[in-house]
Amino acid sequence: MAPLPPQPDDSCVASPVVNPMKLEFRLSISPKPEFYSTVRLAALSLRKLGAPYDCARIVVSVGDCVDLDTIRSANEWSEDFPVEWRSVSHELFRKQSYLATHNDRYFAPGGADFIVMCDSDICLVDRIDDLIARVGHPDRRIIAGLQAHFSPFPFDAAGNEAAWRRIFSATGLGEPGLVMPYSGDPAEAMERAPAYFNYGLVAFSREAFAAVAPLQSSYCLMARDLTNNSFFQTQVSLSLLLVATECDVESLTFAHNCSNDDLPFRASDEFRIDSVGDIRVIHCLRDNQPDRRKFLVDPAAYAAFLSATNLNSVNKRLRDHVVTLSRHDDLLFR
Repeated sequence: MAPLPPQPDDSCVASPVVNPMKLEFRLSISPKPEFYSTVRLAALSLRKLGAPYDCARIVVSVGDCVDLDTIRSANEWSEDFPVEWRSVSHELFRKQSYLATHNDRYFAPGGADFIVMCDSDICLVDRIDDLIARVGHPDRRIIAGLQAHFSPFPFDAAGNEAAWRRIFSATGLGEPGLVMPYSGDPAEAMERAPAYFNYGLVAFSREAFAAVAPLQSSYCLMARDLTNNSFFQTQVSLSLLLVATECDVESLTFAHNCSNDDLPFRASDEFRIDSVGDIRVIHCLRDNQPDRRKFLVDPAAYAAFLSATNLNSVNKRLRDHVVTLSRHDDLLFR
């Protein structure tokens, strides 16, 4: 696919159709301003990139037993964007808490060619046309993601591999393919794992999403039990689903899921990026510069971020992006 030029018009309706491929981004959040503000940042970022990003469907699952009217009244800004709010089933949330919020992202029917499951604290700072072309392939089950930074298991290297074998055996999937190092472990001190993606950004073809979505909730519950309710149960369940649904896997570099620290530049060759120019998607995982839960809702935190002199290179790239967006929109969430 040839690179698509940015479109000067911010309007989804007015943007010319230069790519027929349909895109979706699916997020899960709590009903708080600090989460709404990062969803708005993601929407503004997509709009800035022009077609087809400005028309991408943004599906947001909101937990904590909040109703849709409350969500919409808190987010009048979203009326100008292709945002669809979902209130997570109150019954499921009471039973499963934030696991229900995560899983709800899979419940809305998928009609796009390229579907991204992502955290609310990611934003596209550049186009990802090549990734869309590879993953949005018709009639192919393909899922792409960055290998998670570290092992989900609090064991040594031998214990890490033993845990993966135990979990795969318990779910009837046989011997796991322990072929990938962790992206934050260049020395491979934790040995290897199956494909185990950081959920900051995971991209699905239409066929892959159709295969995974009906099984997601049940596999998550299995992973919850098998990992003793680990914080990383959802990522573990996806590793199981990749095998259970026989999906093709593409391992991404930090370019498409760039944590805002120095890790992307010191990772092993297969994950590392060499410069900020490689970054397509920033994932605001670290809170020290900026505080991801404050900098778009607290005027003082926002001003401090814009004026900071000690930002690392990823956060400088994020600030450049925010400054560009702020020429047309007030980035502070009110």
